[in-house]
Amino acid sequence: MLQDLIRPTLPYEYPEWLVVRRVSYLDHNDQEGLFTLVNAEADQIVCEIPGRVIVDPDYVSATCYQYGDRCAVIEPFPPLDKLNHCCHPNCFVDTATVDGFEVLCLYALTDLKPGQELTIDYDWRCDPEMKCLCGHAKCRGVI
Repeated sequence: MLQDLIRPTLPYEYPEWLVVRRVSYLDHNDQEGLFTLVNAEADQIVCEIPGRVIVDPDYVSATCYQYGDRCAVIEPFPPLDKLNHCCHPNCFVDTATVDGFEVLCLYALTDLKPGQELTIDYDWRCDPEMKCLCGHAKCRGVI
């Protein structure tokens, strides 16, 4: 059973070097993003993404992360619900095995520097497509 493979949500204290700050993207001026206060190397685990596990193939939200090809998602606890999309991200989400349980983790895709916003590629497949506002020079125009 999927629930038996995923580590139970424990009281989790986020690293003090993850902070939420206001960001401004094109015409969205009142948004929050997640920032690092320390260096991290590419492919390093930045942190675990704990949250509420939902086993429902029809569940959709703006902040959930899918567990690979399974019919389960994690609705992350704050502040990881503040990870913004970028077409050229500096992080990615993947699973790792910790103490025999599968956990969802945020990994650095590139070397990270203090003060840098942490972003991922949402890579949403929806119809109609959602306009992207990341503002990156390599923006695809859609999320």
